[in-house]
Amino acid sequence: MNGLCFPIKKMVSLLFVIAITLVAVFATSANVGVGAFQTLTEPVHCICPLMNNSSPESSSLDTEGSMTAINHFKSNLIPFPPLYFNTNDSLEGSKLFFYSGEPAPMGIVDYGLSTPVPSALSYNAYSYSTSEFMGKVTINSLLTKGNRSVGNSMSIQLNSMLVFNNSGKQFDYWVQDIALLDTYSKYVSFEDNIWNSSWPGSGIYATSLSGNGTIYSGGISFYVSSSSMQGSMIRLNYPATISLEVTSFETLSNQPAVSFRYNDGYGWQEYDTVIFKFAHAAKNDGFLVDGNMMTPARQDYDAELVLGGPGHGYTTSDVSSNVSLQLEFWNGFNLQSAKNAFNFGSDTSETISNTSVSEEHFISNGALYTKVSNGEEVLSALYDQQDVSTLTISNLIPKGDVIIGGQNYNFTDGNLVLTLWPGNYSVKFIANFLGVHTYWNSSITLSLGENLNISPIYSTIYKAMIIVFVLVIAIITLILIITIRKRNR
Repeated sequence: MNGLCFPIKKMVSLLFVIAITLVAVFATSANVGVGAFQTLTEPVHCICPLMNNSSPESSSLDTEGSMTAINHFKSNLIPFPPLYFNTNDSLEGSKLFFYSGEPAPMGIVDYGLSTPVPSALSYNAYSYSTSEFMGKVTINSLLTKGNRSVGNSMSIQLNSMLVFNNSGKQFDYWVQDIALLDTYSKYVSFEDNIWNSSWPGSGIYATSLSGNGTIYSGGISFYVSSSSMQGSMIRLNYPATISLEVTSFETLSNQPAVSFRYNDGYGWQEYDTVIFKFAHAAKNDGFLVDGNMMTPARQDYDAELVLGGPGHGYTTSDVSSNVSLQLEFWNGFNLQSAKNAFNFGSDTSETISNTSVSEEHFISNGALYTKVSNGEEVLSALYDQQDVSTLTISNLIPKGDVIIGGQNYNFTDGNLVLTLWPGNYSVKFIANFLGVHTYWNSSITLSLGENLNISPIYSTIYKAMIIVFVLVIAIITLILIITIRKRNR
């Protein structure tokens, strides 16, 4: 038995070292904090340089046909044409908007502009790029009416500007994820459009893209695809929620690509993925919001979740409505509401009148949403970064959920960044490790324009995990000692 002393002691020491190493590795990978509050800088947004382009792309489109987008239109392919500013307009000292009053595309829009200067039409500009925009539309009631061609149909558009660099040239594409809704029958369908905004009058060549759609040539050529998947051409039951999502990524061949998805109660449906085949070694900057300048074709670098007519540049009127809109972007950790927003868009030609748009928030958690009801509205800013607050929770585990006022927020890379309305809210973080749940609860107060940075207390979140590690190692050590002793009897 005495001969076993040294190996057992050596084994126990080795296991102890392994345990300490595991704990250290886990703590490091989880970004464990050492205090109750810590400062964290906001996520860095890519500010993309803009360049003029003089030559079109060249390559090829795989066409698989296109489905009817909405049944009462004669054309199977419904264009949602962009609007272009007059090239003689000056941008110096002020930001230009295409519309000055209704009818206009109405909803929530991030122009990359904040804090209007008193008695002037100028704003402080900012920019950021993101790989994803999501729009969420909750319809409690909605009825619109236009002329004979329009009837009771309208569109909900998630519009954004894709930017990438290829062979030293910048390319800009206006990307649309669209829900088409007959507000009388409540039937909904989905379509995407892509327009070339890289230089004035530019179209899209039949050899440049691959996807489920085709090229529509009605003046300026553009890409269009419609969905025949679950949730398309079904009748909605109000209240109903429609979510639209566009995601930018690069293929294995370093070609820029965009996926289009929707969810109206039948689960997420990815109905189109478009690859820019002509760009073989591109640097994909994703979707760009930039209030400093416009595209070469004089469109805004903005993100829009707007209501308007059902394609072809048509307009409609809001007869009655109770709709809420939420526009969010991926900040590298989670989906976050814009810090600045306007109630109208400027890039699309589909419009709506008799629509009132106001900024609202949920009392329990401060989450922002935009309320749409019928009634005339002045085109203006919805809210500014001085009106809202930014909450950053850092040093969390690599991936999980934070609950604020009963609302679940998913995050990755150990951080959560949210734009919320000022107020008092409860925060709960739940960590689950080897079946052991540990909770961190806190109450926060957010003030106007505040950037609050907090972290959970180290011992609160990770104490249970450390205890579990030690217990597991101790049990394994005990089992090994008993097993060795039995074998040597």
